[in-house]
Amino acid sequence: MKNLDKPLFFDTSALLPYYRLEVLSFVVQTILTAARNDIFINDLTDVEIASAIARWRRMDEMSESDALAIQQKFTEHKILGYYTYQPILFDDFKQATDWLLQRKTALRTCDALHLAYTARLGAVLVTADKKLGQAAKEFGVDYQLLIPRTH
Repeated sequence: MKNLDKPLFFDTSALLPYYRLEVLSFVVQTILTAARNDIFINDLTDVEIASAIARWRRMDEMSESDALAIQQKFTEHKILGYYTYQPILFDDFKQATDWLLQRKTALRTCDALHLAYTARLGAVLVTADKKLGQAAKEFGVDYQLLIPRTH
């Protein structure tokens, strides 16, 4: 991955494979262990992680004990300082709104906020979402699109 010396922001599509075995899990783990700078999260990260766990449980894609294990591991990592918390600011909402009003991309609300947040922090957006990656490119935000590792 390029820009390992810059701070990183993993959107939820990129962070969840660290906690649940998925096709991108190895790639995410490699990047997280190689990162030499801050890995930012915010309150929206917490909400989206909780939402994904609830959806997986509701759809019967995992047991309650697995859901609790993921929730506990993420909480433990926050407490241990794996991530640097920075709040979403008013300016991020304003920037996200400005980008959405340009109607140049397929950005959705939460993705626009994550992108504006990443831009303000001068971080690299790490994502598995192609549309979010395209929006990052359109608006000049550094990004890394995750691609599953082939053998």
